[in-house]
Amino acid sequence: MALTANISNTFQIYITSNAAETKTISNPGITENLAKYMYFRIIGVRAINTTGTGNLQITNGAADIVAAQATVNNAWKDMLITQANANVTSSQNLTIITSAAGWGNNSRIILDCVATDGGSALTVS
Repeated sequence: MALTANISNTFQIYITSNAAETKTISNPGITENLAKYMYFRIIGVRAINTTGTGNLQITNGAADIVAAQATVNNAWKDMLITQANANVTSSQNLTIITSAAGWGNNSRIILDCVATDGGSALTVS
């Protein structure tokens, strides 16, 4: 099977959490006249919980991008992504759910994202 690769713009979504809570990140393509440009894919999620091992879950409103997974106390953890659900369209918001024991002050979640409607294909040999 041939390998494929793409060059694409990347960006990060950075969230600070101080407690067990639910936060919604509105996709800007919904309210702006940019809907056709606001398709992206989440390719990585890292989290650091400063005081506990609470769960992190991320959904696109229809399905889990990150199913509920325990974080690590005071250390970064790469969260497992459900690849089939990682594309986000202009009609979807992201819901970040931090739950269970001890989400401490300034716990952080970083979502690595790439544009899915742009980029250029590369030949891989």
